[in-house]
Amino acid sequence: MLAKFLNLSHLQSIITAGTCLDHLKYTVIKACFKKRDKSQISNYRPVSLLTGFSKLFELLIFHCLKHNLVSNNILANKQYCFLDNVSTASAIYKLIELIFSVWNNKEHIMGLFCDLAKASDYISHELLIL
Repeated sequence: MLAKFLNLSHLQSIITAGTCLDHLKYTVIKACFKKRDKSQISNYRPVSLLTGFSKLFELLIFHCLKHNLVSNNILANKQYCFLDNVSTASAIYKLIELIFSVWNNKEHIMGLFCDLAKASDYISHELLIL
């Protein structure tokens, strides 16, 4: 774990205090084209280019949070994202396995799927800035 190489008590004090270092506040925002007509501003999404220090801090927070969630058994056993040795492919395999199991037992199964492709277009920018 990357956090072992740094002072974890310092990292914890930053998180506990809820303060943000000036190095973490700097970013450059670029417009990234998504698809369709390039003349439409709605076909672009903002991308933040962070400093190396910000990315390192983000990585440390991620590993500490993941370690805490796994070691305290907080995650659901159906969690397939952000964990070692599992992926979305594992989730798809389990879903197909369940479908065939139900089908072989001549039972009924239903699914509800949500397309979240444009979910970020509906997030309040004012809330994100807070």
